[in-house]
Amino acid sequence: MFQKLFKYEALAVGRLMVPVWLGALVLAALTGGSMQLQNLPPFAGTPFFAILWTIIAPLSVLFLLAIIAVCIIANIQRFYALLGARGYLYFCLPVAPWQQLAAKWAVAMVSTALSVPVLLLCGWLMGGDWHLALFAGDHALFRIEDLDLTWQGAGSTAYAILLAALAVSFAYLYFYLCIGIGAHWPQHRLAASVIVYFVLSFLLQVLLLLVVAALGFYLYTVLDFEALPLAQAAGAQRTGLMIRNILILASPGLLLAAANGILWAVDLRLIGKKLNLA
Repeated sequence: MFQKLFKYEALAVGRLMVPVWLGALVLAALTGGSMQLQNLPPFAGTPFFAILWTIIAPLSVLFLLAIIAVCIIANIQRFYALLGARGYLYFCLPVAPWQQLAAKWAVAMVSTALSVPVLLLCGWLMGGDWHLALFAGDHALFRIEDLDLTWQGAGSTAYAILLAALAVSFAYLYFYLCIGIGAHWPQHRLAASVIVYFVLSFLLQVLLLLVVAALGFYLYTVLDFEALPLAQAAGAQRTGLMIRNILILASPGLLLAAANGILWAVDLRLIGKKLNLA
C-alpha cells in the first residue's frame, strides 16, 4: 500500500514539476542557442538574436528560480492538505500514519534530488558553449579534470552529498513541524503555521548561536591544536588523534541525523494527535 501511496503523491507533484522542468530546459536551450547563433557568420551583426537573447535570458533565470520555488511549495502543500480538509480522506485508507508521512517526505526528497541535475543542465545550456563538451571545456557540465577520483576524494564527495540530503530532509521536516503545530489551531491554520515558523526559526537561530559559541570555546580551550601531526604520532596518541578528527568531521552529520530523527518523531506524533490516531 505504501508503494501505491508513494505513486499517487509522485504523480500529484510530478504534474506540477515536469512542466516547470521542461519549460526551464526549453528556455535555457533557446538562451544558449541564440547566444551561439550570434557568433555564426551568417547571423553575425544581425540584431534579431541579440534581442531574442535579451528577452529569453531573464525568463530562463526566472524559470530556474521557479524550479526551486515550485518544488518546495508543491511538497509543502501536499503535507498541508494531509492535515486540512483532505486529512480524514487520506486516513480512511488502510495506511499507517508513518506511511503517510514517509510517502510525502520521500516524494519531496526525490523531486528535490531530480531538480538538481535539471538546474545543472539548464545552467550548462544557458552557457552557450555546447559542442557536445559534456566533460571538457570551460562551460562543461562536468569536468573530468576537476574530479578527485581518490578514495579520500570520493569519501569527501559522498559525505558532502549526505550532508546536503540531511539538510534538505531537515528543511522539509521542519516545515512539516510548523504545519503540524499550526493545524491544531481551530481557525486560520495557515496564518498560525506561518507564525510558528518565524517564532521557531528565531528560537533555533538563538540556540544554534549558543551551540556554536560553546563548541568554539570547547575547541579553543580543550583540544590541543599544537600536538604532533597525525603522521608523526604513534600508538595511543595516534589513535586518539584519529578518533578526535573523525568525531569533529562527523559531528555535523550526526547532529543533522539526530535533528531529523527528532523532527520525524514529533511530526508523526502531531499527525496522530491531530487525527486522533495516536
